[in-house]
Amino acid sequence: MGDEPSRFWPRPEQKPAYWDRVLYSAHEINARRAGRDVSYTHIFNGHYENLDHILVSQEFYDLNPARIGEVANVRYFNDHLFDGRLSNDDRDRIASDHAQVVAELQLRRPPA
Repeated sequence: MGDEPSRFWPRPEQKPAYWDRVLYSAHEINARRAGRDVSYTHIFNGHYENLDHILVSQEFYDLNPARIGEVANVRYFNDHLFDGRLSNDDRDRIASDHAQVVAELQLRRPPA
Protein backbone atom coordinates (compact mmCIF):
# COMPACT_ATOMS: atom_id res chain seq x y z
CA MET A 1 0.00 0.00 0.00
CA GLY A 2 1.16 3.51 -0.47
CA ASP A 3 0.07 7.07 -0.68
CA GLU A 4 -1.64 8.35 -3.78
CA PRO A 5 0.58 10.62 -5.84
CA SER A 6 0.18 14.29 -5.07
CA ARG A 7 -0.37 16.88 -7.73
CA PHE A 8 3.25 18.00 -7.23
CA TRP A 9 4.98 14.61 -7.23
CA PRO A 10 5.86 12.63 -9.28
CA ARG A 11 6.17 14.39 -12.60
CA PRO A 12 3.07 13.92 -14.81
CA GLU A 13 4.79 11.45 -17.12
CA GLN A 14 5.76 9.27 -14.10
CA LYS A 15 2.27 9.09 -12.54
CA PRO A 16 0.91 6.14 -14.60
CA ALA A 17 3.80 3.93 -13.49
CA TYR A 18 3.30 5.04 -9.88
CA TRP A 19 -0.45 4.29 -9.99
CA ASP A 20 0.34 0.77 -11.23
CA ARG A 21 2.25 0.04 -7.99
CA VAL A 22 -0.24 1.42 -5.44
CA LEU A 23 -2.55 -1.11 -3.75
CA TYR A 24 -5.85 -0.33 -2.06
CA SER A 25 -7.53 -2.04 0.88
CA ALA A 26 -10.76 -3.82 -0.13
CA HIS A 27 -11.91 -3.24 3.46
CA GLU A 28 -11.52 0.55 3.17
CA ILE A 29 -13.30 0.63 -0.19
CA ASN A 30 -16.19 -1.39 1.24
CA ALA A 31 -16.36 0.60 4.52
CA ARG A 32 -16.44 3.92 2.64
CA ARG A 33 -19.34 2.72 0.50
CA ALA A 34 -21.27 1.16 3.41
CA GLY A 35 -20.64 4.10 5.74
CA ARG A 36 -19.70 1.82 8.64
CA ASP A 37 -16.77 -0.20 9.87
CA VAL A 38 -17.48 -3.09 12.22
CA SER A 39 -14.86 -5.57 11.06
CA TYR A 40 -12.04 -7.23 12.94
CA THR A 41 -9.80 -10.20 12.21
CA HIS A 42 -7.99 -10.67 15.52
CA ILE A 43 -8.63 -10.06 19.21
CA PHE A 44 -5.78 -9.64 21.66
CA ASN A 45 -6.05 -8.41 25.22
CA GLY A 46 -9.40 -6.75 24.56
CA HIS A 47 -8.23 -4.99 21.38
CA TYR A 48 -10.24 -5.78 18.26
CA GLU A 49 -7.90 -5.34 15.32
CA ASN A 50 -7.99 -5.66 11.55
CA LEU A 51 -4.68 -7.42 10.87
CA ASP A 52 -5.59 -9.39 7.75
CA HIS A 53 -6.23 -7.59 4.48
CA ILE A 54 -7.15 -8.11 0.86
CA LEU A 55 -5.45 -5.60 -1.41
CA VAL A 56 -6.58 -4.66 -4.91
CA SER A 57 -4.91 -2.70 -7.68
CA GLN A 58 -6.16 0.48 -9.30
CA GLU A 59 -8.12 -1.68 -11.75
CA PHE A 60 -10.61 -2.35 -8.91
CA TYR A 61 -10.39 1.02 -7.12
CA ASP A 62 -13.83 2.62 -7.05
CA LEU A 63 -12.56 6.13 -7.79
CA ASN A 64 -10.74 5.05 -10.96
CA PRO A 65 -13.01 5.81 -13.95
CA ALA A 66 -11.09 3.29 -16.10
CA ARG A 67 -11.48 0.40 -13.62
CA ILE A 68 -12.28 -3.08 -14.97
CA GLY A 69 -14.28 -4.09 -11.90
CA GLU A 70 -15.08 -3.21 -8.35
CA VAL A 71 -15.10 -4.60 -4.83
CA ALA A 72 -18.72 -5.67 -4.44
CA ASN A 73 -18.53 -6.99 -0.88
CA VAL A 74 -16.05 -7.90 1.85
CA ARG A 75 -16.99 -10.47 4.48
CA TYR A 76 -15.24 -11.39 7.72
CA PHE A 77 -15.69 -14.88 9.12
CA ASN A 78 -14.79 -14.16 12.74
CA ASP A 79 -17.47 -15.94 14.78
CA HIS A 80 -14.86 -18.31 16.22
CA LEU A 81 -12.84 -15.45 17.78
CA PHE A 82 -13.43 -14.53 21.41
CA ASP A 83 -12.27 -11.86 23.78
CA GLY A 84 -10.27 -13.54 26.55
CA ARG A 85 -11.08 -10.67 28.92
CA LEU A 86 -14.79 -11.48 28.64
CA SER A 87 -14.55 -15.27 28.84
CA ASN A 88 -12.74 -17.89 30.91
CA ASP A 89 -12.99 -20.44 28.08
CA ASP A 90 -9.79 -22.02 26.81
CA ARG A 91 -8.88 -21.36 23.22
CA ASP A 92 -9.47 -24.28 20.86
CA ARG A 93 -6.03 -25.34 19.63
CA ILE A 94 -7.27 -26.35 16.17
CA ALA A 95 -9.03 -23.05 15.46
CA SER A 96 -7.15 -20.10 14.00
CA ASP A 97 -6.84 -16.95 16.08
CA HIS A 98 -7.43 -14.90 12.92
CA ALA A 99 -10.60 -14.38 10.92
CA GLN A 100 -10.90 -15.35 7.29
CA VAL A 101 -11.46 -12.44 4.92
CA VAL A 102 -13.30 -12.92 1.62
CA ALA A 103 -13.76 -10.23 -1.03
CA GLU A 104 -16.28 -10.45 -3.85
CA LEU A 105 -15.06 -8.72 -7.02
CA GLN A 106 -17.49 -7.81 -9.77
CA LEU A 107 -16.12 -7.34 -13.28
CA ARG A 108 -17.53 -4.68 -15.55
CA ARG A 109 -18.86 -5.58 -18.96
CA PRO A 110 -16.54 -4.51 -21.76
CA PRO A 111 -17.89 -1.67 -23.90
CA ALA A 112 -19.89 -2.89 -26.90
